[in-house]
Amino acid sequence: MKYFDTTIYKHKIELIFDLDRNVWYALHTKHRQFVKGEIGRGRFERNHNFLTIGTREYELVIDCNDDCTHWESWSVFDIKKQDYLTVSGRLD
Repeated sequence: MKYFDTTIYKHKIELIFDLDRNVWYALHTKHRQFVKGEIGRGRFERNHNFLTIGTREYELVIDCNDDCTHWESWSVFDIKKQDYLTVSGRLD
């Protein structure tokens, strides 16, 4: 499992990626809320996962490597601004 502590629009979020089970979790510890989703549904290809934090809408984007053999990285896309945030991480 891979763990990341990050801040998304002033909210401290813990992201957990269970690559063996192809599942991700986003935990908002202050409000004791979490969401989870499936990574790739059995295929290695970029996938976008809808995520609401506070009143803002994002997509958690999970990318595989160019050879489509393993998960490589994650990033966060702000739907309203139509731009990626500066938070991201490596999964390999």
